[in-house]
Parts: sequence; C-alpha cells; structure tokens
Amino acid sequence: MTSEPIIPKFLGKAPTGISGFDDVTFGGLPVGRPSLICGSAGCGKTLFAVTFLVNGATQFGEPGVFMSFEERAVKGGPISGRCGGVKPGQ
Repeated sequence: MTSEPIIPKFLGKAPTGISGFDDVTFGGLPVGRPSLICGSAGCGKTLFAVTFLVNGATQFGEPGVFMSFEERAVKGGPISGRCGGVKPGQ
C-alpha cells in the first residue's frame, strides 16, 4: 500500500506560486481547463486571483487575464425579485 496520491498523470498543472495551495492541489490549477473560484464577499477570491496572475507573470513568464463581475442591487433585496414573489424569510 502506498501513500502516493492517485491523480491522472496526464493532468497538467499550472503552479500558482502559493505554496500551501500548490501542495494541496498536487501542483496547482489544471492546465487548459477553466477554474472557478467561489466564495462569500471578503473571503479572498480577488486576492487569490491577483496573486496567481502576478506569480504567473513574474515567476513563470505566463500571461493571464482577470475578469470580475458584480451584480447590481435589486430593489427589495438581492434575491426577492428572482424567487417567484417569495420574500426571504418566508
């Protein structure tokens, strides 16, 4: 029995330059595949993305793009207009 992680050998990884993250992901983010970083406001999504881009450019000579989207405020609350008339808390 081995303690080696079982990951496909063909799955290329793009190192992020973030040592703890690269360790737990066995090398970084998958190459050639989109990666979606999700989380609540203030949890570090933008910091992660910018760090990945800066490290990619400065340490690995890789180009990158950062795209950020924000939802506009909806009258009556952020989801009330999208819940078929059901207001949050009902």
